[in-house]
Amino acid sequence: MTDPIRRRSTGRVVALTLARPDKLNALDAEMVVGLRRMVDAAMQDPHVGAIVLDAEGRAFCAGQDLSLRYVPPGASPLDLGASLEEAYNPLVRSIRYGPKPVVSAVQGVAAGAGASLAMAADVVIAATDARFVEAFSRVGLMPDGGGTWLLPHAAGRARALAAALLGSAIDAATAKAWGLVWEVVPAAALGTVAMAVAERLATFGPNDLTEMT
Repeated sequence: MTDPIRRRSTGRVVALTLARPDKLNALDAEMVVGLRRMVDAAMQDPHVGAIVLDAEGRAFCAGQDLSLRYVPPGASPLDLGASLEEAYNPLVRSIRYGPKPVVSAVQGVAAGAGASLAMAADVVIAATDARFVEAFSRVGLMPDGGGTWLLPHAAGRARALAAALLGSAIDAATAKAWGLVWEVVPAAALGTVAMAVAERLATFGPNDLTEMT
């Protein structure tokens, strides 16, 4: 079985790659738990200075794999609250509040929980084809995985509320104008730019990063 999360190191940068491209990197329990474990390990490793979160294929992450949420008629409902509290929320907190800077490199769609993962990073870089979608309203849910905090803090209440209620795609140029991403680059340059930014961040010591905030 192919590992759904791949890890590679370049100098003091660790890249964690969502590797389920045939499913648009939709998340299952193994991926969420495994990614959090790898993020936490990198955060605690003194040889790591920065982390890149990227993905294989034509999409960053389509969110939760809804095919795994199907409940047959008559079966007990899934405990979605437990899934959030035990898996998704700890992962987003590890990315957002860990001691090492995280750079996300987003191509194609970042939807639902995938959008939250991308926006939780300290520096978000998007390819020109990137699209951020708060798709929760399409399945009768509210944004989770930190989406109700991350989106309004970056884009403002009015934009965040409309994005969440309408579920419309936010293209890369709009995402930059709204403050959701730092830079938009050609798709072919996405990996190179993300790695260059992470390498620069990895050269800073704790005091340097504190002075930048």
